[in-house]
Amino acid sequence: MAFYASVERDLQNQLRLRLSSQGNLITHLVEEHARQTQNLKEAAQLALTAPYLNLEMRVRIADPSGEIVFDSDAPGKPSDRVDEQSLKAIFGDSEVRWSTHDGFHDALPIHGLDGAIGILEISAPRGALAPVLDVLNHELLKTSLLASGIGILLSFLLVMTLIKPIRELETVALQLAKGSRSTRAPFKRNDEIGSLAKAIDTMAYKIEEQLKQIEGEKTTLQAVLSSMIDGLIVLDKERRIQFLNPQAERSLRVKSQKVAGQLLETVWPLRDVNELVADGLTQTGIASREIALPYNVLKLFVIPIDSVTGAAALLIFRDITEVRRLEDLRNQFLGQVSHELRTPLTIMKGYVVTLLDDPRLSDAPNDIKKILFRVEEEADRLTKLVEELLELSRLKSGRSALTFAPVDVKVLVVDTLEGMKAHANRYRIQFKLETEGTIPSVLGDTRGLRRVFLNLIDNAIKYSKRESLINVLISGSKEAVTVKIIDEGSGIPKEDLPHVFERFFQGKKKSEGKGWGLGLPIVKEIVEGHDGKIRIESIEEKGTSVTVTLPAEGLQVEERKS
Repeated sequence: MAFYASVERDLQNQLRLRLSSQGNLITHLVEEHARQTQNLKEAAQLALTAPYLNLEMRVRIADPSGEIVFDSDAPGKPSDRVDEQSLKAIFGDSEVRWSTHDGFHDALPIHGLDGAIGILEISAPRGALAPVLDVLNHELLKTSLLASGIGILLSFLLVMTLIKPIRELETVALQLAKGSRSTRAPFKRNDEIGSLAKAIDTMAYKIEEQLKQIEGEKTTLQAVLSSMIDGLIVLDKERRIQFLNPQAERSLRVKSQKVAGQLLETVWPLRDVNELVADGLTQTGIASREIALPYNVLKLFVIPIDSVTGAAALLIFRDITEVRRLEDLRNQFLGQVSHELRTPLTIMKGYVVTLLDDPRLSDAPNDIKKILFRVEEEADRLTKLVEELLELSRLKSGRSALTFAPVDVKVLVVDTLEGMKAHANRYRIQFKLETEGTIPSVLGDTRGLRRVFLNLIDNAIKYSKRESLINVLISGSKEAVTVKIIDEGSGIPKEDLPHVFERFFQGKKKSEGKGWGLGLPIVKEIVEGHDGKIRIESIEEKGTSVTVTLPAEGLQVEERKS
């Protein structure tokens, strides 16, 4: 539009120049004829009707008063007066230009011998520009269409130049997504598309390297799983099987691919196994249990995991039949040895007591008396060791004479504390007993449970500082009774905690009583014989907390009957 307006202004200026040049020419002709004829009208007719003058514009000639004497559009019938603007040419004695809505106008004075004798008004309609503008519009249209066509063609070529490599890169990306590792961009360029192609090649290289690393790790993992002597089953949150290692396949006589997606209880319909898995999925730690099958014994572990693959737990089972057989042999051996040692120890104890009671010993040297007292002391210690070994052997083998009856745990704990009060007073140690909730009775062996609490309170006294406090908290619910014994002693080193229930384990901090490390193993066997649980927590130099949980009476009856 700006170009068109500029061209139109140029055409208007050219038209004005033509008006001016023709007006000057006609004025000169009229002035020549006026000098000859001495008549303005006659001079105008002679000048404007000359055959060599080709008028393309309207010309009007008027006398000094403005009366028209000649009009080229109506030679025989002049109009009345010229435009008011034309009169300015007479008064100003110069050319006057103006324009109206219908055209462009020039007025020039006509001079005679004595001054201005008339006015020449020359006009051109605005329509005079129409043919030129039409031609211009037509040419502009053709030029625009040509330019548009060329632009579209160039755009098409440019788009094709860009789209083709982009489509090739799209094909490369799709092939990489399908798993092709060798696919690379088919071209190299120095523009943005070249940078994109280089980025895709770099990504493909990294993907290939990562896939190789994953395959290597997968191969290593498969080798580890295949060489495991333990069975491994991967389960999701709904206890559906995701994977079995070769050992699990052999044990269950199934193939991992065939049972994948099936419920564990369908593939391995063993109640103890499925109960353990159900419990393990609700815990944050590792759940474990031993189950005895007709021909072997399995140790099961349920390990909760958080995996992006949907796996929720690992079920690991180990055949410990041979371990249990060896343990049974060891228990039998210890039981037999302990039994064989009881008689000679009893005889030794009897001889020592006889010698110490002999009146003749009063005249014996003091060294001999010290030796006899030391022999008696060691005989008592060995007798206690033998008794503990025999008790532990009986508990392990299930031959312990536990007599189950309703037991009031609170009364039992109070009696035990009363019995240990004198021993605690020697070290100025105080007991503090607290109870929470209703304490139900338990179905248990009074002698065995008394031994449990006696051992635990004795240990708390042994390892407590002088003038300290031992807290005993008894809490109850409909399901269980919990007894917690908390001391302010030296605590148990963190590395010793996992081994405190092992036989003969004494740890770094041995007690003054020089025990044999059989007390806690016996306590654990008695508690577990009551379907209970025992847990020890400790912080060095701050104290130890031992928690014993026993099921309330009635909850373990059905299981005990079975």
